[in-house]
Amino acid sequence: MTTFVKSPAPFIHLYDIGDVEPFLDALITAADATASCDWRRATTGGPNGVFMHEVRTSLLLDLEYLLFLNQDSPLSELWTKLHTPIWDNLNHYCSQHDLKIKALEGWGINRYEMGAEYHQHPDKGAGNSRVLSVIVYLNSVEGGETVFPEWDAAIRPEPGRMLVFPSSYPWQHVALPPDEGAKYSLVTWFHNGN
Repeated sequence: MTTFVKSPAPFIHLYDIGDVEPFLDALITAADATASCDWRRATTGGPNGVFMHEVRTSLLLDLEYLLFLNQDSPLSELWTKLHTPIWDNLNHYCSQHDLKIKALEGWGINRYEMGAEYHQHPDKGAGNSRVLSVIVYLNSVEGGETVFPEWDAAIRPEPGRMLVFPSSYPWQHVALPPDEGAKYSLVTWFHNGN
């Protein structure tokens, strides 16, 4: 079931994926229990490769790897339940904007600790063909907003909120650092399906 919340700016949609907080809490707990060496410093990309850079200081954990590590736990079943409302919302977005998508890059879990941020950037770059960006917030924190400076829009992280927006230059955004604690989110990108 699609639960559209609002569109704070053109082509930026915010959805509610339902009563999923127990899954989100379980996901954060499993991610935090993962060895620190499994988390990697998030990178930035471009035509000359992938780099660690001070513009992006969050940590990233591959969701499929986390599910593999926890295959004997209820986490995989919970992910299956979460998957349906995510796809319902993506289908709603695509039908609203006559968009065909393909080639999911895979889900990652971002962890922004105090001071960690991602400076203003588009998700589409010279090294990729991304057309659609998706962020699912796993928890609430003070600070940690996703800000779209060109559109004067700021999205506060709330558990179960799903942010969908174009990956291209006009939708450059900033991931602000949390004021305290850690901000967790699921992220992925889609490519053009035309």
